[in-house]
Amino acid sequence: MGGNAIENTRRLQANEYRALEVNIVEKLGTIYPELHPLPYYRQKPDFGDLDIVVPKPKLERKEFEAFLKDIGSRQAVYNSDNISFEYQDFQIDLIFVEPEQVQSAIFYYAFNDLNNLVGRIAHKLGLKFGWDGLNYQIRTESGHRAESLLLSRDPAAIYQFLGYDYSRWQQGFDSLEEIFEFVISSEFFNPEIYDDENLNHINRTRNRKRKTYSSFLEWLKTREQLPAYQFEKDKSIYLIRTHNAFESADFFGQLKAYAQRIQDYEKRYAKFNGKLVQLWTGLEGKALGQIMQSYKSSQDDFDNWLDKHDKDQIEVDFKEFIGNFPN
Repeated sequence: MGGNAIENTRRLQANEYRALEVNIVEKLGTIYPELHPLPYYRQKPDFGDLDIVVPKPKLERKEFEAFLKDIGSRQAVYNSDNISFEYQDFQIDLIFVEPEQVQSAIFYYAFNDLNNLVGRIAHKLGLKFGWDGLNYQIRTESGHRAESLLLSRDPAAIYQFLGYDYSRWQQGFDSLEEIFEFVISSEFFNPEIYDDENLNHINRTRNRKRKTYSSFLEWLKTREQLPAYQFEKDKSIYLIRTHNAFESADFFGQLKAYAQRIQDYEKRYAKFNGKLVQLWTGLEGKALGQIMQSYKSSQDDFDNWLDKHDKDQIEVDFKEFIGNFPN
């Protein structure tokens, strides 16, 4: 996405873009039965790329490259679940998602950077809003055992929580200004959350490259009066509201289950870990990792086996296990 993955491509005027969209969607339909070009505002004058959400599974790369050859494409760039390719000197971006994520992906990516802007409000409420829905991100100091808890992929429920009218989104937008008016319509809007000093380095760098984001900041300067919701510094204050808004997600239940998983992990780690095995064997590096993996594979359910034995028993069993190996 963004129109920069393929070199030497051109921008298309709206009428050219619509004709090419029909053309390439028809061709892609021979290999992918379900395609979802993203909605855009009606007065958009020109386009740098065409974004299409596609349900998985993806074709094997060899098969897809045969398709590209058939349509005369000169270049493709593969980036995880995104494929950008050239068609008639224009960039086409395919965004592959799981079938259950299709609607949330279309919703999030539609209308330029609208939901990138809305996502700042979600962040201030302690949540992460992205193409895969609204999530609560559990972070740890080391990053180890961090986890994302899904709250909702339902666009209406997400917008209601963030203070937006989903029915207005469904009507579409005529112009960027209408999109910007929509962004500031939330009861939680505060222009300060978009300032560079309130963003981390990654977001600052990314947003500077986004033309719509920059245009929004310039547009805000023309407004004489703007709402300014005051967010709490302690985001945990919003946890109860989050839980109540998404009852079917059982947010507190998910947090409790996560805490139990961490507790179980720590108990198991105390009984069997790299430092202990190094102490028992003197091994390091690759050899250490290999013997640990071999030992884990010796049990059908290694975690369950750890739960049933204490540390001393595990040490004895492990030493018997490695006794079967040559030096």
